[in-house]
Amino acid sequence: MIEKDFSIITDDDQTIYGLINGPEGGSSKALILVHGLTGHMDEQHLIKTAYRFAKQGYDVFRFNLYGAQKDARKLENTTLAIHANDLNTTIDYVKSKDSYKWIGVAGHSYGGMTILHANPDADALVFWDSSFSTATIWENEAIIIDGKPTVNWGISVNIGEAMYKEGLNQTLDESKNLAKQIKAPSLVLHAAESLKTPAYKGVFDSLDCTKKLVVVEDADHCFTRLGNMDEALSAMNLWFKKYS
Repeated sequence: MIEKDFSIITDDDQTIYGLINGPEGGSSKALILVHGLTGHMDEQHLIKTAYRFAKQGYDVFRFNLYGAQKDARKLENTTLAIHANDLNTTIDYVKSKDSYKWIGVAGHSYGGMTILHANPDADALVFWDSSFSTATIWENEAIIIDGKPTVNWGISVNIGEAMYKEGLNQTLDESKNLAKQIKAPSLVLHAAESLKTPAYKGVFDSLDCTKKLVVVEDADHCFTRLGNMDEALSAMNLWFKKYS
């Protein structure tokens, strides 16, 4: 298996930093992974996904939507619209290599919302425990600290005024309309635990494309419990095989 860095300069002179994992000799199939809010490309569920699919013959691209590098975006200055543009920029970068005949995209949590906003030109998609009602998230989970919108998920993180307002102002009907524009075959992969909260409900019902719903019982949002990742990745593998 190979592992190598890549970077992309965006239209507004920011840099997207990422990693490629793949088989020796390369592949004609590219899988792009999108992390969630306050997350990053080196979370355990994304690393496991990259390694699993690299072993199965995919070149797996994972990247940070923001980062510590001077020329990388900062979370407090981003929005879903910016994330979506950066996802499509990454897809364009992958397509520019000419060697890829198939592209899949999987977005975890708020990464699923990034997919919704991007409506990417891809052969297959996975909404991986994707959130859907952004207003619900910010109304229930954001607090204002020193005048700044903040989430406290174990660590307090400033999400930025623009993203906060964007999320509050996106109605459920707007999320549904975005979902109806998706044309690529889409797997909606949910942790049973997440479906107990309103923020995650509605993705599958709102999609108007070829679709399938898989719910992993006893799974948490990041699929950390024993056996959950294997079940999630097996469902992804079957979906991508079907459309590649």
